[in-house]
Amino acid sequence: MLVIRERQFKALARAALSRWLVNHLQEHFPDECEELGLAVVREAVRHGIERAASHGFTYEVHISKYVDLMFALGRDFDTNPLTPWASAMLADRSVNASARMDRLCDAAVAHLKAADAVGLEV
Repeated sequence: MLVIRERQFKALARAALSRWLVNHLQEHFPDECEELGLAVVREAVRHGIERAASHGFTYEVHISKYVDLMFALGRDFDTNPLTPWASAMLADRSVNASARMDRLCDAAVAHLKAADAVGLEV
C-alpha cells in the first residue's frame, strides 16, 4: 500500500497549483508571459503564492486572484508606494480573506480604469 504523508501531499498540491497558474497566466496574459519567458513566469508564480500566503490567502481562488493582480498591477503591488490602497486593504484583518480579496479586486479594477482614462500605463 502506498502511503502519502501530509507534507508530500502539500508539495504535490503546490506543484499542481503552480502548473495551473502558469497555464492560466499564459492564457490571460499571453503578451506578458511571452516577454518574460517561462522561467520568469514560474518564479513570479512562486513569488505570488508566497506573497498571497503572507497576506493570509490560502484558498486557491484567492491565490489565483492575487497572482492575477500581480500581473495587472506589478509584481510588488502590495508594497508599492504607488498603490498604497492595496497595502492598506491587505493589512485590514478586520474582514475575512474573501471580503479582503473582493475589495482588493474592486479597487484594482477602479485603479486600472482610472489609469486607462488618463492614458497611464500601469
